Amino acid sequence: MESLFLFSFVFGLFLIGGVFALYIEDENGLNAGNAIRVKEVVMTPENLVPGEPAILDVFLENGGDLFVDNIRVKLGLPSVINFYRDVDKVKISRLDSGEGKKVSFSIIASPSASEGLYEGNLKIEYITHFGTSAINVGDNQEDNYTLGLIIKSE
Repeated sequence: MESLFLFSFVFGLFLIGGVFALYIEDENGLNAGNAIRVKEVVMTPENLVPGEPAILDVFLENGGDLFVDNIRVKLGLPSVINFYRDVDKVKISRLDSGEGKKVSFSIIASPSASEGLYEGNLKIEYITHFGTSAINVGDNQEDNYTLGLIIKSE
């Protein structure tokens, strides 16, 4: 009877230790979760002019504690704005903790576009890591942002 009690006590400690280890792992996941931040969005010129190209720069930063990789930035545009000699998706291989990167898109407003504020969206997909680079245990993340694009005639 005493040995059964001792076995149950030790087994219970083992289970509590396992739950504690899972909690620590989840805590690390939260530290790395939503690691990519959009620091700034800049368009040059500041407003789109119908028929004129512009550059949309998106400044990203890894605000997490660990590196992220396989980063895919996709820009969705309204129908009156198109890509100008460019593509809608850019890939970044890796961003270490605290590291930043600029992603640029060449866009153009349709010559027949009306003045106004138009909605675009930015989707960022990446893999966060919960260990060192030797232990690549990762989790897929997706962040979505909405941005306003102004079309103004000269």
